[in-house]
Amino acid sequence: MMLVFGCQNKKTTQPVTEVKKDSFFLIEQDSLLNTEPFSKEDSVRIIFEKTDTDVYNRIEFAVLRKYFKQLNEVFALGPDAAFAKGVLITYADTLGEKQKISFSSEVGQDAYYKMYAYFLKKEEGNENFGKRREALIKIYRLINDIFGYLSYGGTYFGHQYRRILGYAEYSVYKYYKGKKFYEKAYPIEQQKASYLKALKQYIDDEVSVDVEIGKEKQKADRRKELYQLVEELDKFITDYFYLKSAQEFQYSHY
Repeated sequence: MMLVFGCQNKKTTQPVTEVKKDSFFLIEQDSLLNTEPFSKEDSVRIIFEKTDTDVYNRIEFAVLRKYFKQLNEVFALGPDAAFAKGVLITYADTLGEKQKISFSSEVGQDAYYKMYAYFLKKEEGNENFGKRREALIKIYRLINDIFGYLSYGGTYFGHQYRRILGYAEYSVYKYYKGKKFYEKAYPIEQQKASYLKALKQYIDDEVSVDVEIGKEKQKADRRKELYQLVEELDKFITDYFYLKSAQEFQYSHY
């Protein structure tokens, strides 16, 4: 049996993670697969958000749990680095047969980032930052919406919407491990104002050369709609941690 995530979408022109084609992670059968009660059912249903659910059988879930536990044994890699490390997981089932779980497609990468977030969240202490997590997901998705709007959509932004769960969870992990770094005694208003001003300037520049719309009234309307997203983003950036995270996410992915 091989669990494979497929995708029919064409490749995007946006930057994507470089993947080592021959990389893999091998897990031999051990007591983890047979004794740890992950679920009494044959399958494990994971609800990431209200309308987003993934299902794995009990063995697959156990294998993924061990994979991510070993991957993050010393310190957690970011989701991009973790994905690049290996997208094909092989393991021996209860009969000793070699099985595979592959995340090699675009949809597979989405699933990988969601499972990355799920297991990293289980790290000691990470589950105590629910408000931080929710705010980060909102911040990252607003940034994704802004750049997606400017680009008139595309598969890249749809995949990013799902993968943001992984990016946000890694940011929560960094906050948990280095909280003192993010606790600044000075106010952030000027830094935040500079960041948002630069973002609005980018919007102005992009809209001004947008060949899809020629009339100034249409450009003004489009600029206004984008500004509304920036204003929403402003509401969620309430401290240095959120500001730093927003900047890192934007400059790394757009």
